[in-house]
Amino acid sequence: MKKLISVFLCLTLLFSLSSLAFAQEEKQPPVLFVAGMNTRDLVFLDDGSPAFPPSGDRIKSSILSAIIPLLVNGILMRSWDGAAKALCKAVNGIFEPCKMRPNTTSLYNVGIEPKPDTDTTSAEVYEQGGEYFFTYDWRYSPLDTADLLNDRINEILANTGCDTIRIYSHSMGSCVLLSYLEKYGHDKVSKLLFTDSAFQGMDFVGELFNGKVHINPDSLTNYVCDMVYGTDYAWVGGLMKFLKAVYLTDGVCKLANDVLIKNMIDTVCAEMRDFVFMLPGIWSFCPAKDYAACRKFVFGDTPAEEYRILVEKNDYYINNVQSKIKDILDSAIADGIGVAILTAYDRPAIPIVSSSVNQSDGMVDAKHASVGATVAPFGKTLGDDYKQAVNCGHNHLSADRVVDASTCLYPESTWFIRGIIHHSFGGDVDAFCYWVLDYDGQPTIHSDPKYPQFFDYDRDTGRLSVLGTAS
Repeated sequence: MKKLISVFLCLTLLFSLSSLAFAQEEKQPPVLFVAGMNTRDLVFLDDGSPAFPPSGDRIKSSILSAIIPLLVNGILMRSWDGAAKALCKAVNGIFEPCKMRPNTTSLYNVGIEPKPDTDTTSAEVYEQGGEYFFTYDWRYSPLDTADLLNDRINEILANTGCDTIRIYSHSMGSCVLLSYLEKYGHDKVSKLLFTDSAFQGMDFVGELFNGKVHINPDSLTNYVCDMVYGTDYAWVGGLMKFLKAVYLTDGVCKLANDVLIKNMIDTVCAEMRDFVFMLPGIWSFCPAKDYAACRKFVFGDTPAEEYRILVEKNDYYINNVQSKIKDILDSAIADGIGVAILTAYDRPAIPIVSSSVNQSDGMVDAKHASVGATVAPFGKTLGDDYKQAVNCGHNHLSADRVVDASTCLYPESTWFIRGIIHHSFGGDVDAFCYWVLDYDGQPTIHSDPKYPQFFDYDRDTGRLSVLGTAS
C-alpha cells in the first residue's frame, strides 16, 4: 500500500512539475511600451539641472530680453526684420539647450534625466505581470534611437528567458518602433500595437518646414476653447467664441497673416535654422509627400557638406521607413505577428498652418495616424450622401460620418476613438491596449463586440463607449 501511495505521490509531483513547466511555456511574452516624445525631461548631465522643458526662470528672462527690441523694431521703427530677430532671440533663449550640431550630436552635454525605476530590465517586472518602458532623447533620429531600442529588447529577453516580446508604441515612439523593424526585423516580436502614431508624419510639420505659416481664425478659436475646456480658464473659451462671432478674431488673424507673418517669415526661418532644422527627430514628423519641398527649402538643391550626415539620415528615414510602412508591416503580418493601430480624432489641430482644418487628436492628423483613413475636416462630416470608398463587404463608416476607415492600410485592424486627446491613456484605453496585446493571433474589429472599430470618449469621466458605424 505504501508503495502504491509513493507511486501516486511521485506521479502527482511529476504532473505538477510538468504542468508548471507547461504553464511557464504558455506564459505571454513580456510587454514593452515605447513612449512618445519628451516622456523624459532633458537635463544638463553635468549637474542635473533642467534643459527641456525649460525652467520658468529661463522662459521669463528670454521673453523679457526680447520685449523691448520687439516693440521698438515692430512698432516704432517698422522694421520687420528687426522684430523677427527679437522674437527669435527669445525662442532661441528658451530652447538653447536643445540645440544639436549638423552632424546630429548634441551641442551641449544634455540628455534624458536618469530614472532607474523605469530603466530596469529586471525579470521581476515580467514575473509580477508588469510592463517595461523605453524612453529616449527625442531630438535624435528614430534610426539612431532604434539601436537603443534593440539593446533594451535584447536585455529584457535575456533577463526573462523569453524568445519574443510584445510592443506597443505611442506618437514618436511609433517612428522609433517602425525604424527598429526596418533595421532589425521582427523575429523577436510577437505583437505590435501603434497608438496615435506619428509614423506617417504630420501636415503641421510639413508646412512649417516649408516656411508656410497661416493662422486660421476658426481653428484658433476651436483650439483655445478645447485647451481651456474643464479648467479654471473655461471662461476664455466663451470670450474666444464672442470675439469670433463679432469677427474680431478674423480681423486679427488677417492682420497677422498679411502683415506680420508675410514680412517676418523669411527672417524667422533663417534665425531658427540652427535650432529647429537641426533636429532629426522632428524631421521624422515630415510627411513623405512634403519632404522633397521641405528639404529644398531648408538645405537648397544641393545641401552643403556640413549637413551631409543630417540629410542622409533624414533621407533614409523618409524613403526606407516612413514610405515603406506597408512592406515592413506586411512582412510582420505574413509571419504571424498581430498588428493593430489605434487612432484618435475630433480634437482641433495646432492653428498656425493651413492644415489646422484636419481632424486630429490635438497633435497628429487622423489620416496619417490611421495610415490612410478618409476623414472629414474638423467640425464637418463626409456628408449624408457619402458612400464608403472601398466596398469590402464590411461597414467602415463611423456613425458620425466623419471617418471612412475602408481606405486605411489595414481597415480590419484599425480602431478609432472620437474626442480623446493625444497623450491620454489609462482606464478603458489601457484595457483595450491589453486586450490587443493579449489576444491570441491577429485581433480585428470583429473579434470582440466590446471593441468595435469606433469608440466615443467622455472627457468628463474618461470612459469609452461604443460609437458604432453609420446605418
